[in-house]
Amino acid sequence: MKDESVVVYQLLNYEKNEKLLQRVPYISYLDLAIVFARVEDGGTHRRLITNEEIKAFRIEVNELEEKAAENTPRICPVYFHPLEEVIRELGTQMDFEVSQENSGIPMYLLTNVQKFLGAAAILYPGTLRQIARWMRRNFFILPSSIHECILVPEGMGCSKQMLQEMVEEVNESQVPEPEVLSSKVYYYDRVDDSIHG
Repeated sequence: MKDESVVVYQLLNYEKNEKLLQRVPYISYLDLAIVFARVEDGGTHRRLITNEEIKAFRIEVNELEEKAAENTPRICPVYFHPLEEVIRELGTQMDFEVSQENSGIPMYLLTNVQKFLGAAAILYPGTLRQIARWMRRNFFILPSSIHECILVPEGMGCSKQMLQEMVEEVNESQVPEPEVLSSKVYYYDRVDDSIHG
């Protein structure tokens, strides 16, 4: 494929995108699909790679994945910050008051610096392991949209069921349908360095 250095990956909801997935190469992952895109116009535009393209260039899906695993963290570097700080910063930028109420549950935003299609940051090699080492514990992953995930350390007084209900409610009331990633809460286990559904 011409100029493979611009191939990146992104995450989509599998079930909601079954028609699209008939036309593009993908890898099933949990209840999601990893799809591949070419970054164009200096990074401001993405175009999904089609089945026809990989046939024409005789490229296998696993080759796309390898290239995307190298490129995506470089082109779209990881952004990981306490959610409370992100909300406070957003409030300052948009000139509105942010409530000082705090649930007491530490939450962290994981996305990319562009904050666009950044849920794929959970795929970046070594990123979750590094975060778990910093937290010193396993954590839950809340797929808040195709653009970001929220990480909640385990043992902070909230059950997986409680977090599941939170994700479902937010998906129904605040996330536009095309941007819903999943209604499931995932669990990252630092011992085997893997995500469980």
